[in-house]
Amino acid sequence: MRFGGPAGVEVLRLTQRQTPMHSRRVWGSGDERHFRIEVREAILEYFDSGTSDELGSIVEELHLTESEQVRFIRKLMVSGMECGAPARALDAVAALMGRCWGAEEVRGAFEQLRDVAQDLVLDYPRCREHTTELVAAAVERGLLEKADLVLDGATIV
Repeated sequence: MRFGGPAGVEVLRLTQRQTPMHSRRVWGSGDERHFRIEVREAILEYFDSGTSDELGSIVEELHLTESEQVRFIRKLMVSGMECGAPARALDAVAALMGRCWGAEEVRGAFEQLRDVAQDLVLDYPRCREHTTELVAAAVERGLLEKADLVLDGATIV
């Protein structure tokens, strides 16, 4: 993008900031590192504001694939456990069910959470206990079915 000089580059940057992730991926600036940063910022912004509608708008702009939705939900739940607000994380998951993701993605996120629990324990020692509590709360809210629960020694998923 050498056309337009510094002014053209500035216009491109401003446009990309206002363009959904799907378009940015097509245009080539939606690299994995940038994507991770956007996901992290969206999650942190949700915990600052508590507005699930705003989070839903951001998620819709990101045009996540099913596997990215699963990862997003998992990261949202881990962030909720880390900041001591797992109920707020579940509030967002429940509020955006059907709008941004479905039951399969939520179930997949809990499975991923179980799979990464061993790694999380090093940085977050109470991860197993909080994961168990999170799963129980998800069942109570109807995000997971009782049939999804399996006792595997460390966590329930």
